[in-house]
Amino acid sequence: MSKRWLWWLAFSLGAVFLPGSSCSPKLPPNQGSGGFIVHTLYVPYGEHAENAEYVDFNMSWVQDGAGAGGDASPIKNQETDDLGLWASANGRAPAVWSFDWLPAGTFPACATAPDNGIQLGFGKAMETSVACYAPPGGSGGSLGDPPDYSLHPNPLNIPSPPSQVSVETTAGTFNSTYGLPVAQYFDEYGNLVEQQNATSISSNGSSPTSRPQTSTTSELARMWAS
Repeated sequence: MSKRWLWWLAFSLGAVFLPGSSCSPKLPPNQGSGGFIVHTLYVPYGEHAENAEYVDFNMSWVQDGAGAGGDASPIKNQETDDLGLWASANGRAPAVWSFDWLPAGTFPACATAPDNGIQLGFGKAMETSVACYAPPGGSGGSLGDPPDYSLHPNPLNIPSPPSQVSVETTAGTFNSTYGLPVAQYFDEYGNLVEQQNATSISSNGSSPTSRPQTSTTSELARMWAS
């Protein structure tokens, strides 16, 4: 075998197995409209979820959902606000994104979670929650979907809201011991547009009901016990 042949073979293998190389998904073109809201939560062991405010994070686009639009560029070094909310005006949606909880912000132990980098679906103009669950002892944690809550109807009609909105949960119960739960309605940019007490709670405690009064362009609603 000639030296020239050996050199060509070595060059070819080096191109295929180049150390440190990696494959990233090719980003789709930035066209159409997107946008979504991130909501970070912290769940102490054995307790209810609470807002995780001022969480630093990165996000990377993974794949599109049907009819996706917007910008799939990586989202770097962003931070949720004092309600645990952050809004992307034109982030790719509906789409799957990976979420990296960074140690620079609050709840830094969540950044050490073995499932950090979790992949979640983000709907267009809708809120997706990322919850950090604390283990017994409160050190470290794991990332996942928040407790099982479902909103009805979802999304809310634009611009005319429904006569009532209810939230159902399989993760616990609501009660009126300290007053009825509070309903908070947010627009697609994370701005609070209305807040009011629920009007009733179902007999089994699984679903409080609210009657929104506002007529905004909000597609989002969030309800919990105060």
